[in-house]
Amino acid sequence: MHPASRDFDEGMRTVANFKFDSKGLADLQKHMEQQLKKAELEANRAAARESTPEAKARAFARVLRKYGVENVNEAELRKKFSR
Repeated sequence: MHPASRDFDEGMRTVANFKFDSKGLADLQKHMEQQLKKAELEANRAAARESTPEAKARAFARVLRKYGVENVNEAELRKKFSR
């Protein structure tokens, strides 16, 4: 199984475990924010290991995609890392 598929399946199981009332939605939002922070931390570490803005952008985008973040704009990331 592809690692991204495993992460997606895990995420879907997580979503299925939450009740869809106001408390459940708040818990789900908190969980998703924690997952996004984890992904961003890992993406920053991956980018830090690279030397060029292009490689940093690719590494950052790769990690975000692994966590299921769609529509990652590598051109914007290259601009960010070239500053």
